Amino acid sequence: STCMYLIISGLFRILVDFTGMGDFASAEQVDVAKVGTVIGEMGMLTGQRRRAFVQAASMCDVLELPLSVIRAICLYRPEIKMKLENMMQDHGSNFNQKMSEAEHRAEVEQQELMSKIEASMEELEEHKRRVRSEARDKIKATIRKARKEERGER
Repeated sequence: STCMYLIISGLFRILVDFTGMGDFASAEQVDVAKVGTVIGEMGMLTGQRRRAFVQAASMCDVLELPLSVIRAICLYRPEIKMKLENMMQDHGSNFNQKMSEAEHRAEVEQQELMSKIEASMEELEEHKRRVRSEARDKIKATIRKARKEERGER
């Protein structure tokens, strides 16, 4: 990433793909970015691949801040460099917290789904036992009837 963006107006959804496939379609909203928020700074400053998608939730204006401009500003204004580093740490810890929360939600949902599947499997097994029992009873009744008919009984 070679730039970051300052939100001048509007609202953005922050989305993360927890599947690890990097797919926007399966991304889950984890936060909202408002006016004055800087987005994209983590990828720009660390050189790492972006971990989140940003989607406009309204009409928006952003100011693109290229890495070359940020480097020049930081040379002459060390306090801005410190603010960027602090902001990056805050965003990183917020992101990690939101990731943990989302992973916990996914784990709970998975456990609930597994419980439902297990309950369905138990119901299916019980249904199979009933059907087998009914089938055995019908077979026995048919055999008894056939034997009676063989002996000439009614």
